[in-house]
Amino acid sequence: MNRKYLRSLTPERAWKFFNMEGETVEGFISEFVDDGYDKTDITGMARRFAEDAPYIVEYPLMQEDIDFLAELYEKYMREHIKKIGGFDQLKLMTHEELMQRWDDGTADMFYILEQNGYKIKNERIRKLVDEKYYK
Repeated sequence: MNRKYLRSLTPERAWKFFNMEGETVEGFISEFVDDGYDKTDITGMARRFAEDAPYIVEYPLMQEDIDFLAELYEKYMREHIKKIGGFDQLKLMTHEELMQRWDDGTADMFYILEQNGYKIKNERIRKLVDEKYYK
C-alpha cells in the first residue's frame, strides 16, 4: 500500500478499506467484547485491529502508519457511538449470534471455493454449505 494513499484515508475510508464489507461498529465491538475486551476500550480495540493491517495489505507498514490507522479506526467508532447516544445504546451481538455469523461467512467462503472446483472434505463445513446453499 502506498504510504501517501494510506495517509490520505479518512476514518470512514479506512474503516471500509480494512473491514469486511458491511461490518458494523456494533459487530466489530461485539467480536472484541466476546474476546474479553470491555465495550468501552475503543482505543485498545482500534490498536489491536490496526496491528493486523500489514497482513491485510500484504505489505510491511511502519509503526507510525499502524498508529495512524488505529487513530482513524478509533475516531470512526467514537463518532458512531456519539451519534447513537453513547455506549449504552450499542446493540452488541451475543456469543451465539457471533458464532452464527462466523458459520455464515465460512459457508459463503467455501461455497465460492466449491464453485471453483474445491472439494470440501470437512463434514461440518460441508453441512454448513449444504444447509445454506442446497436446501
